[in-house]
Amino acid sequence: MTASNKQSKQKTQAVLLEAERQLALDQPSKALELYNQVLAGDEQQFDALIGCGRALTALRQYDFALAHFNFALGLQPQAAIAFHYRALAYHGSKHFDEALMDHQQALALNPNEISTYLNLANTLTEMDRFEEALEFYNGVIDMAPQYAIAYNNRGNLFLDQRMIEEALADYAQAAKLDPGQQKFRWNQSIMHILLGQYEQGWPLYEAGLGIQGFARGLRKQVPQPEWLGKQNVSGKRVLLYAEQGYGDTIQFCRYAKQVQALGAEVILEVQAPLVSLLQTINQGSTAQNEIKVVAQGQGFAEFDYHCPLLSLPMVFNTTLETVPAPIPYLHAQPSDHVLLEKPARPRIGLVWSGSTTHKNDHRRSLALAALAPLLALPYEFHCLQQEVRAADAELLGQLSAITLHQAQLKDFADTAALIAQMDLVISVDTSVAHLAGALGKPLWLLLPFVPDYRWLLDRTDTPWYPQAHLWRQPAVGDWNSVIAAMAKQLQHFPSPS
Repeated sequence: MTASNKQSKQKTQAVLLEAERQLALDQPSKALELYNQVLAGDEQQFDALIGCGRALTALRQYDFALAHFNFALGLQPQAAIAFHYRALAYHGSKHFDEALMDHQQALALNPNEISTYLNLANTLTEMDRFEEALEFYNGVIDMAPQYAIAYNNRGNLFLDQRMIEEALADYAQAAKLDPGQQKFRWNQSIMHILLGQYEQGWPLYEAGLGIQGFARGLRKQVPQPEWLGKQNVSGKRVLLYAEQGYGDTIQFCRYAKQVQALGAEVILEVQAPLVSLLQTINQGSTAQNEIKVVAQGQGFAEFDYHCPLLSLPMVFNTTLETVPAPIPYLHAQPSDHVLLEKPARPRIGLVWSGSTTHKNDHRRSLALAALAPLLALPYEFHCLQQEVRAADAELLGQLSAITLHQAQLKDFADTAALIAQMDLVISVDTSVAHLAGALGKPLWLLLPFVPDYRWLLDRTDTPWYPQAHLWRQPAVGDWNSVIAAMAKQLQHFPSPS
């Protein structure tokens, strides 16, 4: 090997090591840039191809990730590592059958890789193959009793089956084995909140927010100090910022009034499509007492303190009995985009599916065909969701019972104006459900067997939206019995039992 070749190889290895370090620091974009530097000099550099695929998987660019892994396997068809990471990309894109096959192939090539057994169990969990997943988790824990993530993930499996005590025990063991891992304390918080144990849950919920973010989002990095209820904010400007999804912002923006009641000048920094809607939080306020609503990304910097929206339940020591529910706290404004004629029959707004990128979407959403018992009833149905999946599009085109409005819904203010003209909203767990709840509209909410933490367990009501009625799956995946019961009750609309 010549001196220049040796130097080039050393440089390549240094770049690969730095890229690996950036991946470990949860900086996939920086890692991707470094891996691409290597590939620019050698497009067949195997480690860089695998690294690019890993970084792209972390960035949720699954198709590009799979292309890199496929190319790498073309170079080294028996590389267990390529099957291992391609399985993770398939898993992330919810192609669970392909992920399962790749996990199995990786184990056939390298049966000593414990993380592959763990990831195989994770995929079986998503496929609702409980017994098989449990067997693999138990096997991993037998092989490595100090492997904290195995307890955490087995806890997720137990939670999916509503085995509450087992899930709590596993999350606690994971946190004990690795007390510095935020994810484990975050999962403990979710369990406590789901069980209505808000006093324990909300403080632990802070573990989900960090500089990189993984569960809640990113903590704001600005010169001004963070406010979590300790400092006196009377006469101060407090920026409350959204750090999760649209529904979370709609649900928790109600706390802005409580911060304002402390004497603070409140600024709400939210996603741009929510700005017009959230400005209605000021309805009935004087000009001197209005909450300022600004869009994310505008660089608003005129404040003294900042606080993430979903930290406010902890700040105000929220319990089940003290959830602030001044319904409605948001208001619909008339919109020419969605102005409907006088109805001849009761109007029902429908949302049957949410964003496909939601991590639990395959459990919370349902196929349009499942709503057939409802659509057979003599009511006027309106689609409130903007996205219609390809699997539903053909059927939707054949249905005269549902009126579409996607082209008219420019932002959430338009959706609010449409909801205001409904007599009832029936929705799966999406931002539209939160919007209907915040507007005070009668809401029937469809929930999977294990719901999102905010909906608690078993109850048919919720302290967050007192006018809502919750319809829960009696078993994993059982929407049919829920829809049948709802159709029966709908015949006696408008009052659910």
